[in-house]
Amino acid sequence: MTDHDVLRYLHLVDRKLTIMTSGIHWKPEYETELKNINKDLCKLRMLVDEEYKRREENRPSTHNKLKNFQKEMDKGDKVGGKKHKPPQKEQERENR
Repeated sequence: MTDHDVLRYLHLVDRKLTIMTSGIHWKPEYETELKNINKDLCKLRMLVDEEYKRREENRPSTHNKLKNFQKEMDKGDKVGGKKHKPPQKEQERENR
């Protein structure tokens, strides 16, 4: 997604909000303009989605490491050389 695409998207959103909040100053030609804006926004939205997908693929693996670490913590596996015990629930503590 280019800088031009981003600026175009932001301009269209701004114009749409201006029209939608025009209230009593509504003009009949706004309906046609809104249809065109929505059509352009749909096209640009595909580019936005592609950009999000691209960034997700290039995301650092730290996120995955944190997920795996949390899974280990939940299972009670050894973490950092020590046996980790998940927190006990209140009922389990009372039963002992």
